[in-house]
Amino acid sequence: MNIVSFIKNVSVYGGLAVISRFAALFTAPIIARVFSVEDYGILDVISTTVSMFATLAALNLVSGVFRHYFEKSREDQKTLVSTSFYFFLIISLILTSVLILIASKISLGLFDTTSYELLLVLSFSRLPFILLYTLNLSILRLQQKSRQYALVSILDLILGVGFVLALYYFDTLTLQNIIVGQLLVQIVVALLLIFLLIEHLNFKWSIVFFKEIANYAIPQFPSVIINFIIINSLPILITLIATTHDTGIYALARKIALIFGIMITAFRMAYDPITMKYIASNSLKKVGVYTNNSIKLFSLFLIPFIGYLAVAPLVFPLLFESKFNESLTILGYLSIALFNTGLNNLVGIGIGFTKRTKYISYAQIVAFVFFTILVYPFINFMGYLGAAYVLAISSFIQLFCVAYFNQKVSGIKVDIKVVVFLSLLFLLGSSLNNVFLSFFLVLLAITYAWYIIRFKKVFIYLNQFE
Repeated sequence: MNIVSFIKNVSVYGGLAVISRFAALFTAPIIARVFSVEDYGILDVISTTVSMFATLAALNLVSGVFRHYFEKSREDQKTLVSTSFYFFLIISLILTSVLILIASKISLGLFDTTSYELLLVLSFSRLPFILLYTLNLSILRLQQKSRQYALVSILDLILGVGFVLALYYFDTLTLQNIIVGQLLVQIVVALLLIFLLIEHLNFKWSIVFFKEIANYAIPQFPSVIINFIIINSLPILITLIATTHDTGIYALARKIALIFGIMITAFRMAYDPITMKYIASNSLKKVGVYTNNSIKLFSLFLIPFIGYLAVAPLVFPLLFESKFNESLTILGYLSIALFNTGLNNLVGIGIGFTKRTKYISYAQIVAFVFFTILVYPFINFMGYLGAAYVLAISSFIQLFCVAYFNQKVSGIKVDIKVVVFLSLLFLLGSSLNNVFLSFFLVLLAITYAWYIIRFKKVFIYLNQFE
């Protein structure tokens, strides 16, 4: 794949990622205008809870499918996908049934009341469709079927935005109606994906293939759970430790940070299939060169960070009421955590090459220890601001640990000094609210201009991957 093709792929999947996430971004100001800060926080806690159980049910098997997909013949690829399909369907139905039965207890544990039991039941009903959606969308990415991917993304956007706008127009925008809309949209989109991929399923079950993907995926499953806890559990923890007001402020900032997350997603969507193909057919030495070049390429995403940070305070008052102004104070911390999470996937390529994925879990465990130590005192004393601090600190610890274990296992030494320096510089700039902010942004731009010139060859190395 040459650089032109790569940029095309990033643009295509980036645009589609924007479309798929745009429903949430577009509807956020509408929902925030109608709901109180507390209700906005409650909605985010429920969504996070559903995402947590979806992550648990998936057992990270999609990564196993990614790792072995290109090693199979066409018919074996169908069997591999079908095996995963059966597993996701069965495990999600079992988990959904259990969660519906204990929904009142979960409501009581989260909110000290059973009043949200029905909302949780409706949300848990999405689980089977979320898992099938995740698997089938991943297969579209592996096959680089951008047209089908676009169809699903656009339909998701139209249904999601249309439902919220209809509720707003008819003055029926409530927590329950939003969750019902999410369930209906998830069902329609998941069924469409199954229809699009039906020809790539032979509906055969292979215990051999299941063991193969499980042996790759499950050893790093603890790292997936820990990463989810570090990145996504904070709305729940803020609700339990502080107040739902703090949760609402944090939730909106996280929603806005997804704009930057979309760029990270675009890169990974285009890059993951390239990576899987490359490490399946090259030596460890070449994978080492590939890893460091990938890190340099990925770090260029810090450039849009400059404009993103500068524009946000100007646009925010136009979209959101003053009751959410505090969300701006933590936007930089949440954004840099998303960047570090995306960088982790590149830093740990050597671990994936050796298939000793348990070391990814070891790295995550170290980060989780720090997260656990810091989370209660920080949130207890500083609320949503403390949560943002913990997230940023944990993401850097996680990055350093993955880099260490990657070198220990594969011998590949990754160079992250420059990108970490720029990340810290940006983080410092984002925490200031006066003339120093402009100074640091200019300094960051100048530094990065030098960085691009120095590593301009990074744009050339993709040409060898034809």
